[in-house]
Amino acid sequence: MTWTAVRAGQVLTFKPNSISIPVDDVVFTSKNDISLMVLEVIVHEIKPGSITELENSFNYLEFQPENFTQSDIEGDVEIKFSIEKSWVDENAKDKNSVYLYKYFGDTWNRLETGLINESEEKYTYKATTAFFSYYAIAADEKPEEQAEDEPEAADNGEGEEITFNKIIEPIVEKISEFRWWIVGAGMIVFVILLLVFHNPHKHVDKK
Repeated sequence: MTWTAVRAGQVLTFKPNSISIPVDDVVFTSKNDISLMVLEVIVHEIKPGSITELENSFNYLEFQPENFTQSDIEGDVEIKFSIEKSWVDENAKDKNSVYLYKYFGDTWNRLETGLINESEEKYTYKATTAFFSYYAIAADEKPEEQAEDEPEAADNGEGEEITFNKIIEPIVEKISEFRWWIVGAGMIVFVILLLVFHNPHKHVDKK
């Protein structure tokens, strides 16, 4: 995009001429009178040149200013960009974990970025920077889903209770039916002694 006869204090707005560029607009203020200013934005699906790759990035943006420098800009530059909700849902921790990064000093620096709007298909964000460089839209990665371990079944001794009931229930029924209190008591004592002293393993004599 080209501006001519720019005056000091004039607010300039860049709007891309292609829908393939995720940038909605770039707004900055000229500090000086400049006869001609040019700004182009190039989208890279993979990292351009020798810059470092940024993990979990949506794409890379290359801002190319011509005939003006950082000293010609008053204050910060505002960059608005939009990305598809489908990408955010699939790759980002959440919709508030998407950021614009600036490549400076051989490293990626996260810029202050905020969600300002959303449509049916896209989220729109705004970030601020001091000047133009390489940028990347990226997000905090979605955490891996951790399956909860199934709790182990507690051993409540139901097996022993069933075995004991099988032995006692016939005796209790016999006592209740015929009221043979003495006989019933004797049978219970007999069963208890049998369970305590009976050894289920046969003794084998050594030859």
